[in-house]
Amino acid sequence: MVQSFSLLRSHADADMPSVTGVLGQAMVFVLVLVGLAVGLTPADEALDYHFTDENGFITALSAFFLAVSSAFCVARLALFPSGSFRQKYTWTLLASGFAFLAIDEVFMIHEQIGWWMDDAYSSGPFRNWNDIVVIGYGVIAIFLFAPTARVLARLPVMPFLMMAAFLAYTAHTAIDSLATNATVASMIVEESFKLLCALLLAASAFEGLKAVSKD
Repeated sequence: MVQSFSLLRSHADADMPSVTGVLGQAMVFVLVLVGLAVGLTPADEALDYHFTDENGFITALSAFFLAVSSAFCVARLALFPSGSFRQKYTWTLLASGFAFLAIDEVFMIHEQIGWWMDDAYSSGPFRNWNDIVVIGYGVIAIFLFAPTARVLARLPVMPFLMMAAFLAYTAHTAIDSLATNATVASMIVEESFKLLCALLLAASAFEGLKAVSKD
């Protein structure tokens, strides 16, 4: 792990212009999509319609970006079949994880689990079990992806975009968990961070597809 951080630091300065460029473009793109989602609100609905309805514009886009992320990782596996076991594990795990999250978005898996747990158990200090499940996804991801750190750290741009995506996920989850009385504005901001997270994951997977690991 220490070696992985050293690798990241070794090319951080060179990668930063590319990272900030992608981040800037991603944020502008998300703002445009959010504006479209607000503009496409049905006449008799609140402005957060496409942000709260799981069949809405934002969830569909989030699922699409996650599916694209998975496809990029599958393509990376196909293009470099002779990679080491560590590389194959990394890209297989990424492809599987992104595919699962895309399916979760479409079929509301974590919502279904949360509703079932709410009926059976107390959520304690948390607002509901849906929040606990979403936080759990992040914790599981950290443990699953720890062994991939060495491979990702050797790639340009990608690890920094993945960290930015994790920060967007953290912001989304924090707003979702801490907002006791959700408002139209808080829902739009929360779901915008979710969309940004999915878009950054797609961008990071694309950067991984372009790069040739040194591992």
